[in-house]
Amino acid sequence: MYLIHVRLALPDGFAFPSGLRRRLLGPVSAEATLDHVTLHPAEQGVATLGLFVTAPTLASAEAAARSVGERVLVEHAGLTAAALMDCQAVLVDAFFERLLAARGGGGRTMPPHDWDIGRC
Repeated sequence: MYLIHVRLALPDGFAFPSGLRRRLLGPVSAEATLDHVTLHPAEQGVATLGLFVTAPTLASAEAAARSVGERVLVEHAGLTAAALMDCQAVLVDAFFERLLAARGGGGRTMPPHDWDIGRC
């Protein structure tokens, strides 16, 4: 599952219609499914759709999320002046910062299995 943010430039005063999240959930393509939607209201004219997409690859998840964003723009009245600004995976950097800060932590900070740590 991938978290993809779709950022939309919206006209002033636009509010997402109620029930939008529920209508977007489900299959997006033959290989991708939209499992959860979070709507972040517009700040300075830019709103963010947080889309949790189950897909086999990051590229297919981003493509599915882009199609959802484009569908939102086409299907909803009042969005003729709106634009899809970008669509990309979100790096949850706080998680990686904790891994790097943890003494002896696993993940990216774990030495390769063939290292002799005593010689470092």
